[in-house]
Amino acid sequence: MEAVQGKPRLRARVLLARCYIRNPKWAKSAEATLLAATREEPKAVEPWALLGAIYAEKRLRTRATAMYRKALELKPDHEEAAQYLAQNAPPTESPEDEGGGEGGGGLLGRLFRKG
Repeated sequence: MEAVQGKPRLRARVLLARCYIRNPKWAKSAEATLLAATREEPKAVEPWALLGAIYAEKRLRTRATAMYRKALELKPDHEEAAQYLAQNAPPTESPEDEGGGEGGGGLLGRLFRKG
């Protein structure tokens, strides 16, 4: 696959990963192929979303959430990612929730509370 570059290479990797996914014994190969694709083309949505689907299938919620969030960051109207996150992801914390606001509810906020 070294001779092929750019979008054709990305499409080939995604297609190869989809083939790997069909056999549970090759799931690690699918994951490795997609991770390589994300390193090579970090702005490509499909590898991130497919990784999210793999992790969701394995019930690896934190990983699936991270991959789907990345897919939505790159393509805000990505249906599969939006649907998964709406059903499974915990709400993100705002800076006030992390102890940054007055009276902060987080551990650091309680430890360093004034007065």
